[in-house]
Amino acid sequence: MAEPPLYDKLTRSPRRRTVGICIKADAAVHIHAPVSMPLAQVERLIATRRDWILRKRREMQTALSTAAEQAAEAANHVQF
Repeated sequence: MAEPPLYDKLTRSPRRRTVGICIKADAAVHIHAPVSMPLAQVERLIATRRDWILRKRREMQTALSTAAEQAAEAANHVQF
């Protein structure tokens, strides 16, 4: 079974000189890379950061589910 991609969005810019990895609040992973860098090299770099990306994504998903549970619990409490 093929593994899902480690990122949700890849943005390439001619002005960018380095690769940036951003974990968004919704646990989406965005990669920012220079246009001049070959895609294979970007993919290799992402693969080297695989454990970090997966750990941070899990942390964000946990935070999201905890926040949703707290919001649902708060909605059930009526204060007078």
